[in-house]
Amino acid sequence: MALSFYSYVGIHVACGLVFLTVSILLLVLCYYRVSSVYIFFNERIFGITLTPNSDTEKTKTDRFLVAIANKPVKGRCGCGNNCCLIFVGGFTLAMALMVLFEGCVLASASIKNGDQCPDDPVTCFVFDNTSHSGPVSDFECVPGNTSIVSSNATGVWCYGWIVRRNTVSRVINQIGICGGIIGVFGTLFAFMYQAHAAVAIIILILAILMVIVMVILSTLQIVSFSILAYVVCANCIIIGLTGSLFNSIERVETESPVQTTIASANSKKMTPVKT
Repeated sequence: MALSFYSYVGIHVACGLVFLTVSILLLVLCYYRVSSVYIFFNERIFGITLTPNSDTEKTKTDRFLVAIANKPVKGRCGCGNNCCLIFVGGFTLAMALMVLFEGCVLASASIKNGDQCPDDPVTCFVFDNTSHSGPVSDFECVPGNTSIVSSNATGVWCYGWIVRRNTVSRVINQIGICGGIIGVFGTLFAFMYQAHAAVAIIILILAILMVIVMVILSTLQIVSFSILAYVVCANCIIIGLTGSLFNSIERVETESPVQTTIASANSKKMTPVKT
């Protein structure tokens, strides 16, 4: 059964919020209850080494110490490091789940007049210069047919339920795409984490500018963007922001075991012996 355009948009937004909430809660649960999973996730996705903090109860700091390239990172606040990791990790997982949702449950696509219909049956909504309050018309776009709309149309956005058309290979392909997305954004965050703070700030500014351009183009009905496109840009903003915060955190050098042993031996020699 076809729904209205705003119903489809509402479903997309609601699912995105649910995925984000569930992902963050899952990482928080792992943070407090299943530490091995939390450590494994951050090592595999972000390349960040976490070790349990034995001074947590005394100093009320993070439960885990963060290290980059074998160098510990000292945070400015009690749970700053791991709070950022939980939020970025949750946002990345939610984005991957959103891709899986669009590829296996509710597909969306933008087409133009004369384009071939998508590979799945969809309901297309037509917008023009007078459609400030919503689409002016809609039609069913059947795979193999050509979309024909009025010349005044400024955009056509399509939605369709594709759950019943799923195959094993299709689901596996979507899972592979999700894994690739997690890997790409994990590498991006790890790169900005270890690079200069200016790199993260540049990515942050570019992502903000991209969102502004997308909003303007959508408002003027020149180009339409899916909810997933905004989610990707928002994730870039979050990663850029947290990357710049991590780079502003003081990194503390640690002495090697050899240096520690020599210093200990020297201190014993210099200690006066009471007679």
